[in-house]
Amino acid sequence: MPFSNGSYDSATVSMMHRALDAAWSEFEQRGRALAEPLAIRRLMAKRILSEVASGERDPERLRLLALKAADDRSIG
Repeated sequence: MPFSNGSYDSATVSMMHRALDAAWSEFEQRGRALAEPLAIRRLMAKRILSEVASGERDPERLRLLALKAADDRSIG
């Protein structure tokens, strides 16, 4: 998973935090019992970082991609 060596402005960092928090909140509301909640949240964050490094800036899309990463992990 490639990451940018650059840094992000405060608006982008804030958007990434909001996308992660929204994805996590939705994931928790699904009522899933997690053996490793921090690992799942870290996975979601990595997915968001990867997508932002690739140019994605739509917070809703980032939220959905983070949820998909968590769903894929919890299924497998």
